[in-house]
Amino acid sequence: MNTELFPKAVRIGLAIFLLGSAVGCVTGPYTVRTFSSDDDNKKTIKRMVGNSLGGPTFAYIALDVQRSEGIDGEMSYDLVVTYWTEEKFHHIECPLFLESGETLILFIDGNRVGLSGEGSGQNRTHDRYAIHERAYYAASPDLLKQIANATEIRVQLLGSEGSVEAYFMGGNFDNFQQFVRDYVGDT
Repeated sequence: MNTELFPKAVRIGLAIFLLGSAVGCVTGPYTVRTFSSDDDNKKTIKRMVGNSLGGPTFAYIALDVQRSEGIDGEMSYDLVVTYWTEEKFHHIECPLFLESGETLILFIDGNRVGLSGEGSGQNRTHDRYAIHERAYYAASPDLLKQIANATEIRVQLLGSEGSVEAYFMGGNFDNFQQFVRDYVGDT
């Protein structure tokens, strides 16, 4: 048996595994979708989508941002959390069930910012194979600028069935900075 070949094969396999793991944690390119709300206010919504965070390998976690503009010109902003995990080995790895209240915690350059929302109850699908949740949190323009100008952000989601942590990578900061430039101003 060639003992030189085995360690080289192990190193190559490990490199391929690590590269595949790193690629799975890459945030998407800056993308903004425009649509109208379904309610009577007929707001125009500009939502950044696909801003996936670094963190656990068992779940997809994204922290997006949106601007809603009413027909009267009034604007509001929301942080939009998307959490998705699927069944592995016959059970859901980490169900969250984001309820109303303070369930989104941001650590922005070490400073804790707790955000409250209505939870994901109206935007949650759950079956024996997967859980998909989306929750909205009102955000001020100043908070969005603080996120865009930060150097480190950790995100904590606190659900009634579990909690999970994630973190910003380089592309997440780039996406927030671009959204603030495009839709908030005064970065």
